Amino acid sequence: MIHGREQDKRKGESITSEAAKVVAEKIDALVEETAKGTFVPQGRDDILTRAIGTKEHGGRVRGVGPGYTLSNYFGRCSRLTQTIDVNQHLSQLQTNLERQIKEKFDAEFEQKMAVERELMQQTFLDKLKTMGFTQTLQINEEIEHSSPQKVDVHGSTKGSCTAAQENYKEDLTIDNVQKLLCMVLRSEEDIRIPLEHEPNTARFFIPAKCIRELLVGNAWLDFSILQLWCTCMHRLCISRNRSKVFGILDPVCLDFNPADPSTKSKVQGHIQTRLRDLNKVCYLAPYLFKGHWQLIIICPKDNSLVVLCSMHRDLNEGMIKIVSKALEVHQLCQGNRKKAKWFRPKPRKQPNGNDCGYYVMKNMLDIISANITKSWMEVFNDPTTLTEDDLYDLRNQ
Repeated sequence: MIHGREQDKRKGESITSEAAKVVAEKIDALVEETAKGTFVPQGRDDILTRAIGTKEHGGRVRGVGPGYTLSNYFGRCSRLTQTIDVNQHLSQLQTNLERQIKEKFDAEFEQKMAVERELMQQTFLDKLKTMGFTQTLQINEEIEHSSPQKVDVHGSTKGSCTAAQENYKEDLTIDNVQKLLCMVLRSEEDIRIPLEHEPNTARFFIPAKCIRELLVGNAWLDFSILQLWCTCMHRLCISRNRSKVFGILDPVCLDFNPADPSTKSKVQGHIQTRLRDLNKVCYLAPYLFKGHWQLIIICPKDNSLVVLCSMHRDLNEGMIKIVSKALEVHQLCQGNRKKAKWFRPKPRKQPNGNDCGYYVMKNMLDIISANITKSWMEVFNDPTTLTEDDLYDLRNQ
């Protein structure tokens, strides 16, 4: 308004209305008072209100005459009232939050498991390489399939552990790490690896299913994994300079059919031959009966026999007679007529029916690593269970 008044003066326009002239003069006077500081506008009591002489009413529109308010001049604002169910809204927010958290957790878990699987596979490959299985450059070479000869596993499938599976034998001159890589990538059925602890079995099959179960670590171990472990322990004896102390008996060679006496004689003859030819201080023999793994230890020099069972069970009567008779015959050939003494310690105890193979592996590893050849009752007197870290380390051996 003041700015408009100054423009009117510059243009020389006359103010015709006496009322407007009076208001204009009051505005000029109030502007001068404001400049001098004698009048200070406060809130709605500004220059225009003082000049007009009428107090301003809230909600009125200036310059359009009396009776006009903001609502009837500009129109009412549009307000839509929405009814919101608070409980439903909170429930939806909670559902969305839970879904986001679950998606984030699943993604992180899957990423972690992928890293773990890759690490375990690489560790397994590295272990095979250290055993003498070198990788060739021709990874994509086609691998010929043949029909392997099955070696039937005797014994009932009932018991504390999962049923035993079939084992395979066949000679195949192919790079083993290459075969393992192809098996992992192409889901091949089996892999052939030489067994160094058993000269009568130059090559044998490991089913792909067993490799996956070993990498995952949540399933029962069958013959092929324990056979491979025996070769690892044979290598450990060589690296620790204990090849003259410990001998390893293949678990397949200890399997017999209780209903067939000829198989019992075959197992006994095999044990006697190994005792005679190897001439070790102690022999470690993983043994499977009714789906449950146990470790038999034969010590000819001390004329003693030991059974380590993760369920704290004794050997079956048939195997007790076979092992006792085999050692007795061996001792008679050495001029010793005394009967062997059995020891049955209480080693680490498994909490379920799937881990018996790992407990046998752990006992074999401890015996060879610590060079244990006596004091079995004192050494293996720890009924605790293996930890998850222990099982993980065994799978990475």
